[in-house]
This record gives sequence, structure tokens and C-alpha cells, in this order.
Amino acid sequence: MSFFEASLLLSREIGHLYHQGTTLLQLSWMNWSSGNYLVSQTQAREVQRLAVLSSDLLQEASGLRMEVMSCTALGNYKRSLSLCHRAREIVQLCGLSGGNLEHLIMTSEAVVHRRKSDFQAARALHVEIMNLNKSLEERSLAVLNIGLLDVQLGALEQAQSSFDTVKSLSAILSRPRGMIYCEVGFAGICLQQGNHSVAKEIYERIVKSSWGKEHDIVNDCLVSLGDCTRWSSHDSVWVFRWTVILFVLGMKSQTMLLIHEALRCLGDFFIQQDADTAQSLFIVALEGFTEMDVHQGKGKCLLRLGDIAFDGGEKHRAVAFWREALPLFEKSSQAKEVAQVTVRLQGTNVGQN
Repeated sequence: MSFFEASLLLSREIGHLYHQGTTLLQLSWMNWSSGNYLVSQTQAREVQRLAVLSSDLLQEASGLRMEVMSCTALGNYKRSLSLCHRAREIVQLCGLSGGNLEHLIMTSEAVVHRRKSDFQAARALHVEIMNLNKSLEERSLAVLNIGLLDVQLGALEQAQSSFDTVKSLSAILSRPRGMIYCEVGFAGICLQQGNHSVAKEIYERIVKSSWGKEHDIVNDCLVSLGDCTRWSSHDSVWVFRWTVILFVLGMKSQTMLLIHEALRCLGDFFIQQDADTAQSLFIVALEGFTEMDVHQGKGKCLLRLGDIAFDGGEKHRAVAFWREALPLFEKSSQAKEVAQVTVRLQGTNVGQN
């Protein structure tokens, strides 16, 4: 990083706006990769300012895309989507629709939709990128992302087929990161199929090898490791440790999604022995998910708040929570949760109109 900082200082001394912008883009990327999202965002905004001064539309679009990545990490999804649309407009204005920069922006937009748990919208974007792109490397990335989304959607056979394709391509392209993400996806498949021992070994190994280097991979693993609803009750002590790590890492990097996922997971730990504490945790998590507009997270909190209300004899309040949760699970295409809520509503003998 010191090389780029020296380069930035020199370009400022000679007043070269383009070199300042390109150097700041590199620094913004490096800070994002290290989890320094606020610093990365500030640098990305400076890139845009310099690009406007020099009338460099492509550099402005690149700066916008970099800010999208930082805003997404910080949980500001509404701004992320707005910036994506602006960046694509600039690229199209330059007559470069369908080029590499637009595909990168589309990929960043898909990440936003995935974080919001709008998995179908994210998948559609990756399918579009795959169909438009002739680059083997970019097509491989699109197939990988489609596979990861298919795990979220419960299409496990399709996901495994995608990972098999990506692994063969990653070996040809020498992309170890692609291989690692295939393992993360396979661990997700194992977890859904109840093969906890294999999932546990893969997640722990990847967290250990990627810690401090691949923050996004580590984050994805921790969200699964720290969710006690996905593991056996015999693993509760082991899972709780990961939930605490998830929360601490989220606080350290100010990653709102990680913080509120951790709070939700903590609520699930307390729900059996301390309903009041669990309720407080779910309420705080719900507020965060609502602010970020994360459908699945909101739905899970509402589902649990309904369960707590029902167990406390507040039948009508429980039904209100469950009714609010149902369309959120439908938006995130979570058939299992939709079925769980439907069964609860039917069991109350209260009409859904």
C-alpha cells in the first residue's frame, strides 16, 4: 500500500487528476479488501470528485462501483442500488454497454440483492452476465455466483453442478479463490442435507486459512457457523463461540448485516431459557434488518417474535407477526420458512384475511 500512497502524493504534487484517481481506486480496493470500508468509501468518493473535474466519465463510473462495494459492506443497500444505476447510466452514455465495466457493476448490483436476500433478482443478473460474457473467467464467476444462490434457494443439485463446472474452470484459469468459494458452497449443501461434520470441517478450515485475507469469504462462513438453528443442539457451545466472533467482527468492521445477523442468532440461543432477552434481541435485529430492507432477516425475527407471543398466550399478536413474516419469506424465495409460517397460521384457526 505504501507504493500507492507515494504515487498519490506525487500525482498530487504535479496536479495530475487522472493519476490521482487511478491511484485512489487502487487504495480504495485495498482498503475494502482489508475490511476498512469507511476509508474505502471516502477514497471512492474522492475518485468521483476528481473524475468530474477532469470530465472522465469512465473513471467516475469506476469510482461509483467502488463506492457501491463499500456501501454494500456497510449495509447501505438503498444507496448502493442508486449508485449502481447511476454507474450503468454513465457506461451506457459512453457507448460501452455490455463491456467489462458494466458487467462488474452488474455483479456488484447482484451482491446487493443477495445481501437483501432478494435471491431471484441476484440470480437473474448473474444469468444475464453469463449469457452476455465471452470471457471464460467472467463466465466462471457468474456460474459460481449462480451456484451460491441456488444453495440459498434450496436447488442443491443445480448448485452442485455449477460448483463442479467452476472447479474444473478454476483449475484451468488458476483461480484459487473460485475453488475456495466452491468449498463454501459445498459446505452449505452439506449443512442443508444434515451432514454437519463435513460442513463443520470445511467452514472451520476455510475461516482459518482465509482470516485476515479474504474477509468476504470469512463473513459468509461465520454467518453459517454462528446460526444455531442450522446445527444440532449438541453443537450449541461450539456454535455460540462462532456467534460471538461474528458479532465482534461485525462491530470491528461496522458491517451492519453481520451485527444484526449475530443479534438474531443470539436471540435463537436465548429463546428457550430466557424469552424476554430473546425478544429484546429479535426486536433490535428486526430494526436493523428493516433499515437495510433484508427480507429473510426480517422474516426470521418476526417468526420468532410470533413464537414468543404465542407461547406467552398472546395468540392474536403472534398471528400478526406471522402474517407480516409470510410475504418476506416469499420475497426471498424461502419455501421451507413459508411452509413453517403457513402451518403456524393454520394451527391458530384464525383467518388470514
